[in-house]
Amino acid sequence: MVIQFLYFSCAIFWMELVYHVNTYQSIDVNIAFPLLFSMEVGALFAIVTGFFTPFINKLISVVLMVATTVFFIIQVVYKYIFTVPLLWGVAKDGAADVTRYWKEAFSGAWRNCPAILMLLVPLFLFIVLLCKRLTFKRHTWVCQGGLCLLVGILYFFPVGLIHLLGSESSLYDDYYVMTDYDLAAKQLGIFTTFRLDAQGVGRNSDLTELFGSLAVNSSTSQLENGSANGRDQEGARIANIMAIDFDSLIANETDDEIVALHKYFQSVTPTYQNEYTGMFEGKNLILITAESYSPWAVDETVTPILYKLNHEGFIFNNFYTALWPTSTSDGEYVVTQGLLPDGAHSFRRTVTNYLPFTIVSQFNRLGVNSVAYHNGSLSYYARNVTHTHMGYLFKAATLGAVSEEQGSDLVFDMEGANEWPASDYNMMVATMSDYIGEEPFHVYYMTISGHTNYRFDENQQSARNREVVESLPYGDEAKGYIAANVELDKALAFMLDRLEQAGVLENTVIAMSGDHYPYGLSKEAIDEIAGHTVDETFELYKNNFVLWCADMKDSIVVDKVGSSLDILPTLSNLFGFSYDSRLLSGRDLLSDTEGLAILKNKSFITDKIMYDTATKEVTYLVDPSEVSEEYIEAMQQEVKARFIAAGGILNKDYYRYLQDYLIFPQE
Repeated sequence: MVIQFLYFSCAIFWMELVYHVNTYQSIDVNIAFPLLFSMEVGALFAIVTGFFTPFINKLISVVLMVATTVFFIIQVVYKYIFTVPLLWGVAKDGAADVTRYWKEAFSGAWRNCPAILMLLVPLFLFIVLLCKRLTFKRHTWVCQGGLCLLVGILYFFPVGLIHLLGSESSLYDDYYVMTDYDLAAKQLGIFTTFRLDAQGVGRNSDLTELFGSLAVNSSTSQLENGSANGRDQEGARIANIMAIDFDSLIANETDDEIVALHKYFQSVTPTYQNEYTGMFEGKNLILITAESYSPWAVDETVTPILYKLNHEGFIFNNFYTALWPTSTSDGEYVVTQGLLPDGAHSFRRTVTNYLPFTIVSQFNRLGVNSVAYHNGSLSYYARNVTHTHMGYLFKAATLGAVSEEQGSDLVFDMEGANEWPASDYNMMVATMSDYIGEEPFHVYYMTISGHTNYRFDENQQSARNREVVESLPYGDEAKGYIAANVELDKALAFMLDRLEQAGVLENTVIAMSGDHYPYGLSKEAIDEIAGHTVDETFELYKNNFVLWCADMKDSIVVDKVGSSLDILPTLSNLFGFSYDSRLLSGRDLLSDTEGLAILKNKSFITDKIMYDTATKEVTYLVDPSEVSEEYIEAMQQEVKARFIAAGGILNKDYYRYLQDYLIFPQE
């Protein structure tokens, strides 16, 4: 019994150590917590392998060790590919998606071969040496009871230490809130982080308790909530709100969590209509989420259209694109829903929800037939379900896991559809004839040419455009990334030319942002292109938001801080759509509200400060004397509230509770 406990504990801690060193390239005092939690799991394994006959116990031991080894190998490879730990939510809901990265998986396994060999050491020792020496006898009930007591001690001891460190400790956040999955894996161990995610830690679900502790903003008490025109009492400005009688909803609701949401949204300060309201009313919209797009893809000579679009129209100087747990899918979710993700695979969890505020819903109310395209597979990330549910006719370049009967007519004919990654240019050539001449139109594109990795011998778009980037003063990896985005530039050039030929260029708005920063590009290559060492806490996520229309005579520069969350409300205001600004996580970037960019771990940037949740460090963007402690605390609570509210909207299908009050003029 003792040998089994010691072996399992040491084996799991060894694998935690290998993962930690391979991933973070360092060790500090926090490695004590993975050790303690490894001992807890070791005791559990010892219990499980002591109930049965020696043969069965030995078989269970082998299965446990093989499964644990495979788990850690997968974690190492997944972290290499996606730069975030593999969590339960992704493993459970997205296993089919992950398996499609088999080329990257082979590359990741090869590049992490030393770590994988080290992870195999405990299994090798177990099979070759210990299996022959251990008897694997059935444990007595006294032994099992002792092991159960040990499990309890090994669980409560580290948890007690975390409590002693206090709620202000990042370890406390890791264990009870898990604002940063990567930091949790570093400080608690990947095994414990995976367990916590499976338990639901990190999802904002306890609405009643958390909202009760937040000092919500009551400034909207001056508004006539429920008024049809949304004017404030002085009648000076028109708020972007809808006629929702929250008092009546609260009085007639029995679900305490829904009541908490009603009270919160009633208290939120709305944005107001402004000089840009309705500026694009009646125009077409092409909305693009560009795979791994970033400022490092923009070069005046090599990607001239990207350069043009980023230096004309609206120019957002302080725009950020966060990396969320489900990377691209969450990136799309944020852009199309205007909501913060809640754990993993938020988009998939919307497929039975009422979604009244998406851009596609707004256009469809005008009678516009909206279509979405992706030059990947139809079913990847379940887009054939999520995008269809939003209101798009969704078409893709390949069928994916969907049967021919389910979706063959939704696959468009595109040259080089099976290339990896596929060509954005070819997608534009194959699809634009579908809607040109069918004004008004709304089109959504999810591109793929910029997908990792950026090796010329593995990325077909990088290889195709290699000659274009050869003169750039960078290494091959950086050149490969820019070369992949040359294909996006060619796609945009074709799009503009085709729109101009059809005579609709000046009546079409192009909005484009990235799904996340290019996490497949090494930090060294990023620094090389940037020309300096890029800060990984905030600057890494700084990005571009293209918002361009040919009939804009002058550029409009916006210095306010914003993020991808703000795209939906900004477009809603520009197109003159009716929406309730209180019910989204983002805000209209052109409104007079203070700017706010929220990152995955609840770190945030305002027009005044940058706040790092992991270190509790404040970076001042204005004179520190202008920023009070109350302001910093209020912004922390504001960010927390927006996460909780977004989780409530998603998990409770909250918009459906408001359906009777969401009356749109177009309906």
